[in-house]
Amino acid sequence: MPRARQQVSTWAAVACLAAVAPPAAASAAGPAGVTIRADSNRDGAVDLTGATDEEAKGVATATRGALFLPNLDDDAKRCASRDQACADAADAVVNGDEDARDLAPLRTVPTAVAADASATVVVEGAAANYTRLFAQRGTAWTEVTRSTTFTADDLRRGLVLGLEGRDIVRDPAKWDGTARVTLAVDGAADSVLLRVAPMLTHAHTQTNQQLTAAPGSGGDFGAFRRDLEAASSNAKLPRPVHFFGGGDIWAQDWFEPTYVSMPAGGGTQQIRLLMRSDQAREAQNQLYALRGAGVGVVRLSGAGRRDPAAALYRPDTFNSFGNLETIPPYRNGGKEFPAGRMVMGEDPGGQGPSALQRRVLAAQGAQEPLYLDSGWLQVGHVDEFLQFLPATSGRGWRFAVADPRGAVALLRRAAETGSGGTPLSSHRDFRRMTISAFLADKRLAADQETAAKKIDAALARVKAEVGLADAEIVRIPTLYQTEGGGAARGPGQVAARGRLLASTPGLRERLAGATPAQRDRALRRGAMGALLPAAINSIVAAPGRMIVARQWGPVVGGRDLLAEAVTQAYQAVGLSVEFVDDYTTYHVGQGEVHCATNSLRDTTARWWQLPAGR
Repeated sequence: MPRARQQVSTWAAVACLAAVAPPAAASAAGPAGVTIRADSNRDGAVDLTGATDEEAKGVATATRGALFLPNLDDDAKRCASRDQACADAADAVVNGDEDARDLAPLRTVPTAVAADASATVVVEGAAANYTRLFAQRGTAWTEVTRSTTFTADDLRRGLVLGLEGRDIVRDPAKWDGTARVTLAVDGAADSVLLRVAPMLTHAHTQTNQQLTAAPGSGGDFGAFRRDLEAASSNAKLPRPVHFFGGGDIWAQDWFEPTYVSMPAGGGTQQIRLLMRSDQAREAQNQLYALRGAGVGVVRLSGAGRRDPAAALYRPDTFNSFGNLETIPPYRNGGKEFPAGRMVMGEDPGGQGPSALQRRVLAAQGAQEPLYLDSGWLQVGHVDEFLQFLPATSGRGWRFAVADPRGAVALLRRAAETGSGGTPLSSHRDFRRMTISAFLADKRLAADQETAAKKIDAALARVKAEVGLADAEIVRIPTLYQTEGGGAARGPGQVAARGRLLASTPGLRERLAGATPAQRDRALRRGAMGALLPAAINSIVAAPGRMIVARQWGPVVGGRDLLAEAVTQAYQAVGLSVEFVDDYTTYHVGQGEVHCATNSLRDTTARWWQLPAGR
């Protein structure tokens, strides 16, 4: 049983507690009308004249109850790029109007009280250490502490309060993400329950706004950079590609764009959070230069922290976020995932994402991770064999998987029609192997069947969890090969070991003293990777548009057979394709354009509401 299934959803746990706790309206005897409210019905406003925010004021579930944001952006742009601990929530100051909008609104209903009445407002329990409460007097915001008192005049006018979170939920055993705020007036009390907004990963159904990448220098990286910029422009993305520097070229791996949001007005108030993978990678430090208004950075662990259960020579490749994809919103079997659901890979033999990374992701409570077997791949990432595609019909999306059998069938048809002598690949660096030679190679045939069975198992699991029909599956022709086999690798290709070493600083030095068996395990020899550029490892760039690695397949009659089949597969679900050559830049390291990039997507989704038709 996957380990994620053993964890109790934070939302579910909070819901159970709310169900057995006395309602917030059950206040001690005292002055009538002592009432504090938040946006408990999530309509973007606090209702002081009606009762629309009363019913759910003691509730904190995925769909009901007031929310507040972990205020981890830098609205005033005051944080130095080297100060990783800096964020708006790091001080007791509201840093301007933008920062004030990141506070969850709370109000007290104006009420008549005695002239000598006084009041306090406090955050109860453990939440006091993870939140900060402010009061607005005029245009100024000041921190509310346990020693802060409010006067009768304040109560007659009604208090204007704002709550911020100082962090995301990391360990529900220490803090479950809820905050009960209590107004006490001369022996009477009223409370309202809020919940910190979960840190959510993006689905490909959310509109892409900007690509990021970290191409190296020299060789063909300049051409890759230019081609990616052109593809981004052709997709009409609103912002140009952001290029990181340094030598860690795998931009998909070392951070994951996420978001937090709460209702505000007629829409939402959002913060984009760039989540660092649980890896000590120098490239991650560049994220802090992007911190600003509406953008923050989340670090999962301390510097250089490693999973205590990890073997000395284990690479951290499963912690890379190329190993995290998101199922778009769905409901099935009595479960609803209005924000979508995370998918991650693990090796049933024991390797997988760190315990810390698993705990933090599960603690968000809205996108319960689904773990699949990706241990058959050398790099071990789910984006090497699956992706989720937007669609204009049905539930609004489709599930795409790599299809080794389909690729073999394509090649067999080519051989049967007289093209068996055509080179398998049209790239100059690929070994001169013909289509017929490939089809006759028993080891390569076995590799395709092994990969297909592994993908079949993952497909069956996702279909069962989501309730997908066969018609909702898109199959993308892809060929695989066991690492180290050398059956079809040319002299210009290298193994994926460089990527594995990049995921784990210091591993190269440790391997210098390792045994051959330890080196084989660390470098995952005997696992698989894409033989030719894997189209499944592509970018959903814009509505109706994909950016895909150039296939370099067999060319017959001026047509690349693989490229043609890939294009047809995507076009069948309304997606056009633009190819970008990544063969000598990323493919040789067992990655493609998805591994090379990251996408900053729209953050305005009302994630607590299941979209129609899902």
